[in-house]
Amino acid sequence: MRHFWLALLFMLLVSCNQNETKLLNDPNKWAPVLADMQIIQTMLENTHPETRDSLSAIYIDQLLKIHDINKEDLEQLKEELVKDPNATAEFYEKVTLYFQNIETEYEEKAPLKIGPSQNQQ
Repeated sequence: MRHFWLALLFMLLVSCNQNETKLLNDPNKWAPVLADMQIIQTMLENTHPETRDSLSAIYIDQLLKIHDINKEDLEQLKEELVKDPNATAEFYEKVTLYFQNIETEYEEKAPLKIGPSQNQQ
């Protein structure tokens, strides 16, 4: 009977440990979410304090819809990142690359700017 309880305890520990980091296994999925969260945070910092809470709720609701995720997964990701600093560093490397890709795409699509000296002939 003792072996049964030890085996059960071991299985619970292993399964709990796997559930704790299930979202960290997919940084490519979550990097865009974290990037959008950074944008939201920046926008909220530049918002009047009286409207910050209601705008935050709207932004988070839209974030969840756009990325087709739920609030529980977002909270779990946050907890996992807090527990694992190495994963946090890896995720933010992905977020940085995500922003760099957006910037590169924008620069490739943006029309060339003509300065005043080029307009005068």
